Amino acid sequence: MTVLFNKAAIVGVGLMGASLARALRAKDLAGTISGSDVSRDARRTAVDLGIVDEAHERPADAVMGADLVVVCAPLG
Repeated sequence: MTVLFNKAAIVGVGLMGASLARALRAKDLAGTISGSDVSRDARRTAVDLGIVDEAHERPADAVMGADLVVVCAPLG
């Protein structure tokens, strides 16, 4: 499959965001996957498991230069 996005950014790398990132990676749809989450543990886990290539505390840092941005954060 062809890479559709040079960089995909996911704001919120919890259950939904991590699932989306894994799907993007499994289908080789994104060259780089950047994530953002308020939880330090979630960020660390996402990088350690290879779910995202880079993780940021600030969403603005994660989405910089992204071709695709998806927000997977709780509405509350």
